[in-house]
Amino acid sequence: MTIAIVLRQGVANEPALPNSYNPNKVITVATLEDYAPYCFRQSITTMKDVGEVIPPGHDSKRLQGYSWDVVRLSLHRQGYTIQLMVYPWSRVMSLVRRNEIDVIFPAAVTETRSQFLVFSKYPVNTVHYVIYTNKENQSSWQNLAEMTGLRVGAMRGWDYGSYWNSHLEHIELREVNTVEQGFQMLDYRRVEGLAGYEEVFDHYLIETSIDKKFQKLAAFDQGFEFLSGNKLNTKVKRILKDFDSSRPFLLKQGILAELKKRWFPLQNGNF
Repeated sequence: MTIAIVLRQGVANEPALPNSYNPNKVITVATLEDYAPYCFRQSITTMKDVGEVIPPGHDSKRLQGYSWDVVRLSLHRQGYTIQLMVYPWSRVMSLVRRNEIDVIFPAAVTETRSQFLVFSKYPVNTVHYVIYTNKENQSSWQNLAEMTGLRVGAMRGWDYGSYWNSHLEHIELREVNTVEQGFQMLDYRRVEGLAGYEEVFDHYLIETSIDKKFQKLAAFDQGFEFLSGNKLNTKVKRILKDFDSSRPFLLKQGILAELKKRWFPLQNGNF
């Protein structure tokens, strides 16, 4: 992918970090790898191991994406060596619930998660919730509130915010396991609409060259996703505080702006 190749050359304002390893500042960080463009597998990787040790000054040989870069740069700036673990999201949540890893990302704040997780002050990334439809659809409805009684697909286990939750009883929800499955159901008319994260779903449509078949309604809500860890983990508060303390530097140096420009060249576009 062109975007990924460009980013691997480095961020223009990325700080030069020493190739250092401090055994007292090694933390386990877990995420998923099928969440492009936030965090996803590098196409050239041959790694099969789920674990990877990444000291300051180094990058992952397996994972790439906007959220990974934000977390990596923020923690490396504070001297942390990252023991990166990559699993399906359900296992990531299971591990952090059992306090078997230090922190996970990118995690939305929900009532259930807040019972056992604590979150960073600053988000790792932002997501926009939208409804996709077939392009030839001539229906008059233009938003979620007008889709009463219709079949709407949504990713299983994903959070779509309070506005979505308040409308669930008015639609026929059809849960899907992958973005690909969701668009197949929409294409085959098994659902009238598909609820998705705009940045993630747009990336899939463009990469698979099927963007001409679908359209999207205006975003009905947005959400923030954070770095988080188990409340019982004695290291978590310090890790989150250190992560947050890097944000002013990344912002002032233009690093966040550069990452957004490179990972989201068509953000909020109409395909």
